[in-house]
Amino acid sequence: MADDVKQEDKTIVQKTKENKIAPQIIAERKTVEFRSLIQQINTQQMTVGVTLQGFLRQKIEKEGKKFQPEPFMRVQRGYTWNRTMASNFVFAMMCLTDIDEPIRFYHEDMTSIPLKCLNGQQRLTTIWKFVNDLLILDMRKIGYSKFIYDNKIHNVSEIDGKKFSEIPEEWQDRLLNKGQDIVILHNCTEKQACEFYKRMSTTNKPLRPIEIRRADMSDTMYELVYENFLNNSWTRHVMTANSIVAAYGLDLSTQFLSLVAKNEAMEMSRDNIDNIIHELSNFGIDKRIRGVILNTASYLNETTQIMTDNKKLQDKENQEKKKGGRRIRNYNTYRFKMFKNKTISLSFLLAAWYAQERKVTPEVFANWAPKFFENPSEKYKSSLGTNSTKVGDLPNVRIRLSALQEEMDKLKNKSSK
Repeated sequence: MADDVKQEDKTIVQKTKENKIAPQIIAERKTVEFRSLIQQINTQQMTVGVTLQGFLRQKIEKEGKKFQPEPFMRVQRGYTWNRTMASNFVFAMMCLTDIDEPIRFYHEDMTSIPLKCLNGQQRLTTIWKFVNDLLILDMRKIGYSKFIYDNKIHNVSEIDGKKFSEIPEEWQDRLLNKGQDIVILHNCTEKQACEFYKRMSTTNKPLRPIEIRRADMSDTMYELVYENFLNNSWTRHVMTANSIVAAYGLDLSTQFLSLVAKNEAMEMSRDNIDNIIHELSNFGIDKRIRGVILNTASYLNETTQIMTDNKKLQDKENQEKKKGGRRIRNYNTYRFKMFKNKTISLSFLLAAWYAQERKVTPEVFANWAPKFFENPSEKYKSSLGTNSTKVGDLPNVRIRLSALQEEMDKLKNKSSK
């Protein structure tokens, strides 16, 4: 009898699942002041995108607090507006009474937070940057010499080259008090939101391949790449702050992750990397791969710190000898020139992986890296492509990996002495 009841209950549950109807999406429209939007972004009641989350992380950590990232819509591209475009938007906000186009958010029920930005990321990131003095207005291409604000005529030169904190306080208040229409989609799943976004994107720039790669990443993959690997001090010496959370950081880290997963040379084509990231996202990341990523990140932190200390000491000696040279204000964010080349940056990560597996000390590796990448071996240089071959072709990748492994074998012997 008990078994019959269990079977009956199971059937009822199954029928309930089959007949389950998705909650109706409810669109709520309202007007919110930019002051309130910025406050909700700062407290992560609203999340906007990977670029703004990176800026927010820097702001919170600068205040001595720990940053706890909230989820946001990953399918969105990063921040793409240049300084002129951003300045034009701020100028339009100051001159226009209302901005007609609403900013859309969504969440999966009626009450959960954060509200995730569906569209309007460029506008919200721009206003947030401006209010936080991360945008200096460039009005050279605005096309006007004067504008009307608060019923008075002003010269454009009054705001050109200015940060938010440098414009009059009454202008700051009027800007923050300006209303923005927003639409909140309640009961909207992540899948539905992605469909909405793709439809809206057909009238704009299509998603780039790297943006599709990011959207395809599982939560576990995303955490490993952004939280465990890129969210470390070594990145400040290899790429710019914006690049860490933008396409460059993702491309560099997923190329490295793909080679770690493959554990041998491979053609560094977009399709190959996308396929590996897709497989890892869908079938899981094993302990070996996770261990390599975590250990390499830790090793890179140590070695880049030593490299930076060496650079600081060398600069001090040059100044004492009056050799001149560019003064570096902040060594904590000093980016070594050799890392302007992505192939060298990737090679640096690979060499660090090989080095820590061979127990090469961070000191030995830190002394080797700048010298080698400024004047590589002939074998390594032969892998950088020609008129008829690409740097990512399989034969070149195979030569490059072999050259780096040979170098680490030499360093292993030095470390053991």
